Amino acid sequence: MMPRLAVLLLGSAFVPALAGPAAAVAADGLAIDRLGGFKGECASLVIAGVPARCADDGGVVYMHLRNKRTIWMVGLADGRSALAFIGESTQKAPGNGSVLQLTRVRAGNDPNADPVPVTGTCTFSAKGASPEALLCQAIGDDGRSYRLDFRADGTPFSLKQF
Repeated sequence: MMPRLAVLLLGSAFVPALAGPAAAVAADGLAIDRLGGFKGECASLVIAGVPARCADDGGVVYMHLRNKRTIWMVGLADGRSALAFIGESTQKAPGNGSVLQLTRVRAGNDPNADPVPVTGTCTFSAKGASPEALLCQAIGDDGRSYRLDFRADGTPFSLKQF
């Protein structure tokens, strides 16, 4: 189920091609080594300082690329766009959580649009194997804010390794 959710949320911002069970590739040719996510409710979403809405089906996608980048992504209410928080340095947090240091954000449905350079973090919290929340907060170099507050619905985190 997660690869289908990922493809729906990724839209045209990233288009993974599953070449059998052993590989997934983002549109820019970067190999994905872990793909996962969880369902829940979007408590708040802000894109470039403007309040926005997440897709109604309520899911967050996690991708880890072989180049060591990590991406947290959520689909937007228009059903065609996504917001991706991208970073390259992850630290463990209390419990089974992690904190990702963000370097850029990509919003919309144009895979050729330049990402916005940002400073911020995504904090993933979990209790055991069950995700609790994802809170991403960033400020762009232009001063505009990006925020995702996503609360898990209690279903397990789905993760596939390639």
